[in-house]
Amino acid sequence: MLNTHFCMNYWKLLALVGVLATSLLHTPQARAQQVNEVPGHLMIDLGVNFLQGNPNQIDVRPIGSRAWSLSYLYPFRLKEDSHWSFNAGVGLSQDVFQFQEDVLPLYDTASINPTGALMFDTVGNVLPASNVSKSQITARYVNLPIEVRWELNPDYKRKNFWVAVGGSVGYRFDAMSKVVYTQGTETIKLKRKENFRLNQLRYGAQIRAGISWFSIYGRYEISPLWAPNQGPNGSGWQVGMSFDLF
Repeated sequence: MLNTHFCMNYWKLLALVGVLATSLLHTPQARAQQVNEVPGHLMIDLGVNFLQGNPNQIDVRPIGSRAWSLSYLYPFRLKEDSHWSFNAGVGLSQDVFQFQEDVLPLYDTASINPTGALMFDTVGNVLPASNVSKSQITARYVNLPIEVRWELNPDYKRKNFWVAVGGSVGYRFDAMSKVVYTQGTETIKLKRKENFRLNQLRYGAQIRAGISWFSIYGRYEISPLWAPNQGPNGSGWQVGMSFDLF
C-alpha cells in the first residue's frame, strides 16, 4: 500500500514536470525567446540508483532506488555567440537505496571488540517481522555542480541540441532508514534518522545529452557511498532524465 502511494506521488511529479516542459515547448516564438533570455538553467533530474563493489547482501532494487535533484546552473561564455559555456551553480538532491534482501543497517556495538562500523543483518533476526516489504536508506545533499556545455543553437532553445560533461561535490545534511514489515496482522513502518556511516562529502562525474528542454544523463560517484572502513565499499552510479525549465 505504501509502495503504491509513493509510486503514484513520484509519477504525479514526473507528469507535472512534463506538462510544464511541454508548455514551454509549445510557447509562441516571441514568448519562447523571452523564456530563453532568462540566464542559466533550472534543471530537474529524475533517476534510479545502483551500487557496485558492495556485498551481494546489499544489492539494490533499481525500481525502488529513486533519485531526484533540483539545480540551478549559471552559464559563463568567452564570447556572446559562442557554442561553448562553463556552467556552475547550486542544488539539492535526494538518493534512495532500497535493498533487494530483507536487511537493515546496524552498528557493530554488540561484539567483544566493537568497531562502530556499519553492518547489515536480516530484518527477521532483529525485529519480529513475518514479512518485509521495504528496507532502504535515504540521503539528502546540498550540491555544487559544474559542467562544460556545447550547444548547437544556444540562443534558441526549442531547436537546440546540446552535450555537457561535468561533475559535482555534495555535502550530506540528512540521512534516514525506513523498514516496512508485517508483525502478525499489523503493518509497521520503522524510521531511523542517523548518519549510517555515510560519507559526509561526495564527488562524482556526470555526462548529459539532450534536445531542447529534455536530456538523459549518467552519473558516477567517484567517492564511496560509505566512509572508508566504516561500512561497505560500494560506490553509487545513476542514470535518468532531466528537464530544463528555463
